[in-house]
Amino acid sequence: MRETFKAKVSSQMNYLKHPKYSMRILTIPILKNRSRTAGSLKVFTSRHVSDNSIIALLARWRRRNSNWFPAQFRVTKDGTRRWALDQILEKPDRILFLIQLPTGTLAGHVGLNRFDYARKMCEIDNIVRGRKSAPGLMYLAVLAMMRWAEEYLGVTGFSLRVFSDNERAIRLYTRLGFRTVKTIPLCRLVDAGVVRWEEIKKIRGKSGAIISKWSGKRRHEEAKYSVILYFFVLDFVPNSHRVYCNW
Repeated sequence: MRETFKAKVSSQMNYLKHPKYSMRILTIPILKNRSRTAGSLKVFTSRHVSDNSIIALLARWRRRNSNWFPAQFRVTKDGTRRWALDQILEKPDRILFLIQLPTGTLAGHVGLNRFDYARKMCEIDNIVRGRKSAPGLMYLAVLAMMRWAEEYLGVTGFSLRVFSDNERAIRLYTRLGFRTVKTIPLCRLVDAGVVRWEEIKKIRGKSGAIISKWSGKRRHEEAKYSVILYFFVLDFVPNSHRVYCNW
């Protein structure tokens, strides 16, 4: 069963991310209600890597939201293109969706990553609001992606990690039905100009300077925390009462 699910995920991901010349790119409607849409999700594919405008947009969004990523570094268009190739397109269990407004404007992205094949779970990944848009768009976009993953891939549960001081993101995930099940202490590691937030238990013996105090809005004494949220899906029907079960 596990290998069957793994094979299905890998083959479908590869098929969607590397479309043949005449194949249309998968588009998932972002529903407001039964008759109205707020936009759509479009799979980021091998065709997008050569689109300089999209790569520049992804780089700009990454730069603007860098505080909410576990690694902070100098973001460039070339680096973003390499990331898209190596970390999105070539990863068998990772996919990125571009959020497109009805006008055609791109407004952000959402993604899936790190599948747990034994439990048929995956991690919500790369939730980035690129520009101000209609209220509630990110909520609807994540919900549309989760529903697609359940129906198309057979995913039965979702998890995600978020910094404990990212209050806006936590409000979004709580609204979606996620609940906190674990908190993990992190420490700021600086190495060759790259800042990484890593689990304290994993950084013993690593090179680099561990910073115990730092400036900015977040003034924790020694560390901050990553919140792990798990979400199990029992029902995924738009615009109706949904029942969720947490383990």
